[in-house]
Amino acid sequence: MGRTVAVLSYKFWIHPRAVRIAKTLARHGYRVRAWGSRDPVKRGPRFLRGLLNAIFAFFDAAMVRADLYIVENVPDPVYLSLPLFRRKYIYDRRSPWAVELREEFRLPGIVAKLVEVVERFLMKHAAAVITVSTPMLLQYSHWKSKPMVLVPNYPEEEFTCRDTGLREKLGVSPDTKVFIFVSRLSKHEGVDKLPIIAKALEKHNAELWILGDGPGKRLVEAIAKRWSHVRWFGWVPRNKVPEYIAAANYGLVLLDETKASIFYSHEGILKLGEYLKCGKPVIATGVAPSPYIIVISTKNLSEQISRLASKDLGASPPSLRAFPSWEKTSSIQLLNIIELVIKPNFNSF
Repeated sequence: MGRTVAVLSYKFWIHPRAVRIAKTLARHGYRVRAWGSRDPVKRGPRFLRGLLNAIFAFFDAAMVRADLYIVENVPDPVYLSLPLFRRKYIYDRRSPWAVELREEFRLPGIVAKLVEVVERFLMKHAAAVITVSTPMLLQYSHWKSKPMVLVPNYPEEEFTCRDTGLREKLGVSPDTKVFIFVSRLSKHEGVDKLPIIAKALEKHNAELWILGDGPGKRLVEAIAKRWSHVRWFGWVPRNKVPEYIAAANYGLVLLDETKASIFYSHEGILKLGEYLKCGKPVIATGVAPSPYIIVISTKNLSEQISRLASKDLGASPPSLRAFPSWEKTSSIQLLNIIELVIKPNFNSF
C-alpha cells in the first residue's frame, strides 16, 4: 500500500482543485485522506460562529495523520498546527489571500499584515510550495531554500463541450450572441456587474446566460425578471455545464480590478480555462493581460460590452483549440513534487 497523503481544504467538496488533487493521488497509488471543516457551530452571530468553527477546525485538522499534507492557503490560520508539530506539508498557494483581503475586502492594514505574516510563516516552513499561476510563483522566486512549482488549475480531460441542441430547445436563434457567466453568485466573482452587462446587451441581438447560485442570487433573480434577454439557470450539475458553454458564443469572467489582478490568469481561474478549452473567446475584467483573453476595464464597462456585442469576435486563438489539461500538465507537476518531498530523507525544516 502506498504512502498516506492528506488533502486539507476548509470547504473540500466545493473546491474543485482539492478534489482533483485527491483524485489524482488516489489514481497513482497513494492512500488519500480528504479533510474539510465540519462547522459544528450552526447558530449565533456570524462573526462568533465563524471564529468558533475556525478554532474547532484548527484542532480537527491537527488530528489528521499522514505521511504528507497538502493544504490550500485559505484560511491559513487553521493549518498552523502543521509547522508547530513539525509535519511535512506542501503549501498550495491558490490565491494571493493577504493582498485580496487588503484590496478587495478593505480590511484594516494591521489585520491584512497579520494575515500576510501567517501566510509567509506557513510558506517558510513548508516542504515545498505550489502555485496556480506564474505571477504567484515569481512573487517569491527569490526563496531558494525550497522547491516552488507551478501546478496550473487547468480543466480535466473529461471536460469537453459538444453541441446538444440546447439553443434549439430554448428557442434561441443561431444569430443571437450568447454571453455566458458561470460562477458562484457573489460580489467577489463579479455578480454586481451583471446588471451593467444586461443593460448593455438590451439593444443588441444578444442574451446573457447566468449559471450558478450563492448570496447574490436575489440580484440575479431581479435582472432576470426585468430583462427578457437574461436567463438564469440556477445551479447546474457540473456534468451539464459543458453543454451550456458549447451553446454560448463568449465566456465572461468579471473580477474587480485591484493590485491582486496580476495574479489571475488562464492558468489559475478554472472557469476561464474551461471556456478556452471549449474554444470560446473570453471577455474578462480584473485579470492579467493575456493574448488568449479580451481584457477590458471595469470603467465604461457598458460601452465596452456593447461595442463587443456589435461585432464578430471570431474564435479563440488556434493554439488554444488544444488547451492544456490537468492530466497532461498539472498532475505531472504535482506528482513530481510529491514524489520528491515524501521521501523519508527529505528535510523540510
